[in-house]
Amino acid sequence: MTSRWMKPVVALTALLGAAAGAPDQGLAAAAEAPPVPLLADTIINGVAGFGIRLLADLSGRQPGQSVVVSPYGLATALAMTAEGAAGTTRSALTQLLGLGDMSSEDIATGHQALRTTLSAPDAAGAAPVIANSLWGGKGVTFAEPFQARQRQAFAAVAESVDFASPDATKRINDWVSTATSGKISQIVPLLPPTTPLVLVTAVHFKGAWETAFNPAHTRDQPFTLPDGKKRMVPLMIRTDALLSYRESPEFQAVTLPYKGERLGLTVLLPSREGEAPAAFLENAVKALMASRAEPDRAVTLSLPRASLTFNAELHQSMDALGAGIAFTQAADFSAMTTSKVLLDRLLHAVSLTIDEQGTEAAAATAVTLGRGFPSRNAVMTVDRPYYLLLHPLGDLRTILFLAYVADPQPPGP
Repeated sequence: MTSRWMKPVVALTALLGAAAGAPDQGLAAAAEAPPVPLLADTIINGVAGFGIRLLADLSGRQPGQSVVVSPYGLATALAMTAEGAAGTTRSALTQLLGLGDMSSEDIATGHQALRTTLSAPDAAGAAPVIANSLWGGKGVTFAEPFQARQRQAFAAVAESVDFASPDATKRINDWVSTATSGKISQIVPLLPPTTPLVLVTAVHFKGAWETAFNPAHTRDQPFTLPDGKKRMVPLMIRTDALLSYRESPEFQAVTLPYKGERLGLTVLLPSREGEAPAAFLENAVKALMASRAEPDRAVTLSLPRASLTFNAELHQSMDALGAGIAFTQAADFSAMTTSKVLLDRLLHAVSLTIDEQGTEAAAATAVTLGRGFPSRNAVMTVDRPYYLLLHPLGDLRTILFLAYVADPQPPGP
């Protein structure tokens, strides 16, 4: 069996092309436009780069704290928002997502292909649940091209709500709770009555390991926290694992596949604590993707049970990453509506649980708009801060969930 992170990228692009089929009416690219697989590949690269930069920014704002985000979920929400932006506002959002000067048609076609591929059930019948929605306020008219691309490229459902009623917030949160199987129960607070639009994305994944850990082998062992202190945490142990494994002077890495062998979780353990997350993750992912395919090898793996939750408002991070204009009076969303609007809040909530049986992960993102106011067995013991990347096997760029684990909190019984 070959390495699960080092399969040729061409395998992914071929899959995307086959899954995309003929694009929906109105989304077909011009004759000279790049083929669908190339468009999706550009979006994939952008998702990875954006996720790594965001995790680094958030980790810097909360030293010593665990951070978990959904790069794909956030990138989808921001791409949906960019479809309604124009001028320098659109450029800021597309640059943030690594899309450069891609046209709206190409972005829509690429996202449609990527969503179709990720949502297709695997051999075990498992697939991430990806859901998108628009919640428009009363009396606001939205441009038809904007609405059409939301439906066709992002399969977004559209609802009209009265934000003067508390029921509007409840309906949005209920939708998120349903889409994430109850893992995210709230994404938006009570919103101003004049709110023109809320865009919401949700991602949920529940997968069993291809080979489960034996709970009888789980042992409490010391875990070194970022400040050097130690805390006892339950480490799940496998001594008979044939896994994709790589080590270098900078890190150890192992990928655990889920049943169906379509998605996997890569655990990256830095050799040294304290390296900047952005530089470490970018270099490690590049090294793994550039590696030659090798047979799986025996690994004695000790991995913490963990339960991570994260809630954040990302306005400051968007400023730091170059997209702050969308939150200012200079914002231009004229491709969305003739009303003067700007981004009000970017809300993100994530839940990630890892145990002996597998993984359950859920994320929700809400973009709220306002009306202008502000060969020997390798041994890998994960006993110090580490990184997690949940992704399609063979592709480390389409990162569904990305985490820096400073202190793993074991899930309840």
